[in-house]
Amino acid sequence: MPNKERAKADVLQGTLDLMVLQTLFTMGPQHGYQIAARLEMAVGARLSDGTDKMLDEGMIVDVIFEKTQEVNRAGVTILMVEQNARRALGISHRGYVLELGKERFEGAGQDLLDDPKVAELYLGGAALAR
Repeated sequence: MPNKERAKADVLQGTLDLMVLQTLFTMGPQHGYQIAARLEMAVGARLSDGTDKMLDEGMIVDVIFEKTQEVNRAGVTILMVEQNARRALGISHRGYVLELGKERFEGAGQDLLDDPKVAELYLGGAALAR
């Protein structure tokens, strides 16, 4: 397979893995496996080895963040809506803080983490020291 096609296939595989992991986390293992099987049949991709063993919630979250970064490094833009704001901002190029549907703050992820007002109002305390 030529390099360009291989790179596209790798991005597709990473995206599928990420979707399956998110589904496992939000809907439970049975739904995740059913969706994975349908995706595999539809696009001829495979579920990554070991994904079915990652049922520990903490491990799934770690892998979701890793896969998100992997897919993003491959050139795919990702819109992440995440409850773990500190962790999400830590990997984000850009972040937006919304309150009641209105934008309160926006900027580079690390800049938002370092902003004392954002930390006080939305991150449960002081900004993290670098």
